Formats: sequence, C-alpha cells, structure tokens
Amino acid sequence: MLRLCELTVTCPVNPDIRCTEPHCWGSHPVNNLIGMSAPVRPYCRMERKIFWLCFIGLGLLADLLLPIWWALAATIPIGFASWWIAYRSDWF
Repeated sequence: MLRLCELTVTCPVNPDIRCTEPHCWGSHPVNNLIGMSAPVRPYCRMERKIFWLCFIGLGLLADLLLPIWWALAATIPIGFASWWIAYRSDWF
C-alpha cells in the first residue's frame, strides 16, 4: 500500500475525534465554522526532498555515463527508484 503523507485533524470541541480522511476535513461542521486547517507531518517535506535529490542525482549520473537515448530511456526507472528510496524504503 502506498504510504502517503498523513494529515490529521483534531476537533477543537471534542479532542477525542481525530480524522485522517481528506474528505472529512471540509465536512466536519466545526472545521467549516472556524476555518481549521490540517497540519502536515514534518517528514513529508523531507521525503519530497529526498525524492528530488535522488531523481536529479541519478539523472545527472545517467546523463554523464550513458548515451543520450539511453539516458532518456533510463528516466522512468530512475523515477521509480527515487520514489522507492524516498517513500517506500523507510530509510528516512
């Protein structure tokens, strides 16, 4: 299962209510009244940075070591490898 950045909203009226479903944020009556926004997990930005660093680094490495058509063809596997490293490997 794809692990996406999880957003959690706590109801200010009843702290026992926590919702992680995006469709619930706007439908909760208290959220609509006070315009509450959901906080983002702090490591979501780090995962994005790791993805782009890996993608750019591996892409530049492919550009330097491979002929142009092979480097272009390698873009899809590089994107998949970068996604796996950043989001699925749990290294970060």
